[in-house]
Amino acid sequence: MKMKCACCGQGTVAEEYDICPVCGWEKDNVQEKFIGFAGGANRLCLAEAREMFRETGYSDERSESEK
Repeated sequence: MKMKCACCGQGTVAEEYDICPVCGWEKDNVQEKFIGFAGGANRLCLAEAREMFRETGYSDERSESEK
């Protein structure tokens, strides 16, 4: 069963470390619990990634360049 991506809110991730095909966020339970923590699977913390997604449609610059 797919869960909502913590960054973009779409139902695209099934388990930890899945990468959302919509925004590029990699599901990381620690980063999702502590939204200011940037030392996990994603370069940006979840709060920054959400802001980046609102502005660009991607969770970080790398995701945008990979599309």
